[in-house]
Amino acid sequence: MDKHSYIEELEARIEKAKALLAELQTERGQRLQALQHAEIERLEEHLAATEHKLEDLKAVGADAWHELRDAIESLWEEVADWIHERMHSRD
Repeated sequence: MDKHSYIEELEARIEKAKALLAELQTERGQRLQALQHAEIERLEEHLAATEHKLEDLKAVGADAWHELRDAIESLWEEVADWIHERMHSRD
């Protein structure tokens, strides 16, 4: 193979790799968007569950509220962790 043929072949390989890279970048963007959407849905579910538990807490008697408090704190901890992770990943 002479120099000219090698250069043409190398240029073709580079163009093919660039096309693959563009596809991968598009797929990555789509996956990130889907992942972000799933995380937002998860947060919405946790917030809704926490609000539901809050309503339960308002309705229970003085003796049973400790059990609900533990469940609420567990849910809230997940929400707070999610928020903390997202805030630090933006830096």
